[in-house]
Amino acid sequence: MNTRQLSPILLSMLSLMSVLPAPLLSVHAQSASVFINPSVNAGDLGSTFTIQVMGSDISSQLVGYDIVLTYDNTVLSFVSGTFNAAPDVFAGMNPFVVNSGCSDATGQCQSTQSLIGGSTADCSSSCQFFDVTFQVISANGAVFGITKADIAAAVGGSISLIPVTTSGATFLVPPTLSMVSPYATLLKTA
Repeated sequence: MNTRQLSPILLSMLSLMSVLPAPLLSVHAQSASVFINPSVNAGDLGSTFTIQVMGSDISSQLVGYDIVLTYDNTVLSFVSGTFNAAPDVFAGMNPFVVNSGCSDATGQCQSTQSLIGGSTADCSSSCQFFDVTFQVISANGAVFGITKADIAAAVGGSISLIPVTTSGATFLVPPTLSMVSPYATLLKTA
């Protein structure tokens, strides 16, 4: 038997492998996401409220992220934020922090952090990246968006970017209600 010649069985297997699709992901697999919690916020003029930038179904081997949150700086003003304290995902792990803060001038918050020395964090079910408290400075609605969400995780011995879906949130001003008694009389002007 000549071992330098490809057998018909081997040729048919190679041909079959080239046409068959790669194994598909499980139907029940969740896609990784970065989102804002709560998705709907409301507040009166001068009041404050807090939102969390969260992740879910990302990785049990999270090593870094770069997330940009945008907001309408004519409606909301940054008050405070937690970028590396409990319950944030890298709290107590001494990450290398490139950015962590908000700017009312640009209407955005950014947190860019990375774990060094082989450390990883678990964000396989749900985790918080950071939270931000805003004050309402105008009686108008606004939209929060996540314009950047680069997530890095250890996959198979190397660091890879994890594809994620993002979803924003909205801010609404509650309506002003005026209660009028059914027995009230209105003065008519001439």
